[in-house]
Amino acid sequence: MRSAPVTGAALVVGKAVLVANATRSIRRYDRAPLIRPILFKAAFYWAVVFVARLLEHWIRFWLVEHHPLGTFLPHMIATFDWHRFIAIQLCIFVLFLTTRQRPSSTICSVKASSGTCCSQPDHPSCRWTGGNGSSSASG
Repeated sequence: MRSAPVTGAALVVGKAVLVANATRSIRRYDRAPLIRPILFKAAFYWAVVFVARLLEHWIRFWLVEHHPLGTFLPHMIATFDWHRFIAIQLCIFVLFLTTRQRPSSTICSVKASSGTCCSQPDHPSCRWTGGNGSSSASG
């Protein structure tokens, strides 16, 4: 069975997405028209996963197989299955592109009395809405 390498690769991709999601630069286009944050986030996640997958191969090359660091690039060019790697990366990019991504600017826990998102939570007209829909005045 080859389920262990697939599970490990899925864990690497998942961890890369979590790390990318924790960065501030992922929210760069949240207030732009909808296509911009979707394209930006898909490209950003794809790039982070690409780097993480290359690092995974580099660590295996250096620590497990005990090759010198300087021979990594020639080894990757000569022996690496680039067609498979690019196919998987394209699938990952399409997955990120087609997954519904909601910009963080649409998630609002502090609302003004008019019901709109409040940019200044300490303002007296803002109120906090809890997860169950109840609200309480702040400030």
